[in-house]
Amino acid sequence: MAITDVKAKLIAERDRLRGELNGLAAEVPMRAADEPGYGNHLADDATDTEEAEKTIALGRHLHSLLEAAEHALERLDAGAYGICEDCGQPINPERLEALPHATLCIQCKSKREKQSRFAFNSPEA
Repeated sequence: MAITDVKAKLIAERDRLRGELNGLAAEVPMRAADEPGYGNHLADDATDTEEAEKTIALGRHLHSLLEAAEHALERLDAGAYGICEDCGQPINPERLEALPHATLCIQCKSKREKQSRFAFNSPEA
C-alpha cells in the first residue's frame, strides 16, 4: 500500500474515532443527569450503573485506538512508519495492511505480550 493510501486510511480512522468519542461524550452528560443510584428501583439503578460502566469502558477503548492512529500518523510524518519501535526492523507489510497503526513487528509484539502475562501472573504483581 502506498504511503498516501496509508495516510488517508489513518486520517479516516482518526476522524471516525473522534466522531465516536464525541458521540459518547454527548451521551455521558445525559446519563449523569439521570443520576443512577437515586431511582425508585434497585434493579433500574443497577442497569443504569452497568450501562454507564460500559460507556466508560468503550470510551477508554476508543481513546486508546485514537492515540494509536495519531501516533502512527506522527511516525508516518517522521519517516519512521513501518519500522518496529523495539527492534528497528521493518514491520511485515501484511501486518500493516491489517493493522495500520501497528508499531511493533509480530515477534516484538509477541514478546511484549508474554512479558505482560508473566508480570500479571507474578506473585508480586
